[in-house]
Formats: sequence, C-alpha cells, structure tokens
Amino acid sequence: MSPQPMWMNYLGLARKAGALAPGSDRVEAALKNGQLRLLILATDAGGAAVRKFRLWCRDAGVAVVVAGTKDELGHATGLPALAVAGILRRKLADALLKSLPPDTVVEIPRREGPPPPAPLPADAQPGRKVSSGGKAFGRKPGEHQGHQQG
Repeated sequence: MSPQPMWMNYLGLARKAGALAPGSDRVEAALKNGQLRLLILATDAGGAAVRKFRLWCRDAGVAVVVAGTKDELGHATGLPALAVAGILRRKLADALLKSLPPDTVVEIPRREGPPPPAPLPADAQPGRKVSSGGKAFGRKPGEHQGHQQG
C-alpha cells in the first residue's frame, strides 16, 4: 500500500485536534453555526449531497475541495467511509489546501453582496459633525433659538 497523500494526513490531524466535522450531519451543523472553514467532498459522493453542500458553502463563503474517495476519506480519519467532511480551524484548512496536488478541484467562492462602505474623506474624523458653512441645522448665522430679530 502506498503512503497516504500529505493532505489526507491533515484530516487525521484535524480529527485528533477536535477540528473535524465528519459526515453530512456534523458538516451541516458546523455550516449553520459558522464554524466550517473548509469542506472536503469525496469524488464518489452522491450527486444530491454534492449539489446541496456546494450551494451551502458558496452561500457561506466556504471553500470546497473535491478529492479522495469515500473509503480514502474514511481511512484518513480512522472512520468508516465518508462522503463529506469539514475542517473547523482556519490554520488546518490553510495547511490542507497548500498540501493538495495541483490537479485537485478546489472551489473558492467569491463573496457577493453589497460593496463595502466608501472610506471617509481624509479630513473627516469619525464622530465629528462636518460644518455646513454657518447654516447648521437650517438656521441663519447669528440666529438663536428663542430670539427673534427685528
């Protein structure tokens, strides 16, 4: 038997560290709780599961790796065959991604939504009101509340 690829060693390490969500129920819970950092789908996983998790991960901004068979993922984690597994820690997820062979399918979602707010002008200070040329609050210069000119 040939040695297991380096990225699979990270799956076993994640399990020992308590940073692995094995199986669809645990991955789904981690996604809902915002804990999932990386999803691994087996190459022979069923079509419905693949579509469901790819969609959820895209919406959540979680990268998806399609690699290894169900038996290989199970063997790497010391568990029965796994169609889906999740990594819960950013450093482990990053290390696993870096160790993947170049031909591995990796889907990194692009965050969609409203653009970030525009930066403040250089002379503006947060919490400070900007002068409106003496016409603050719609009054004329020299005009005070309760005082009539005339």
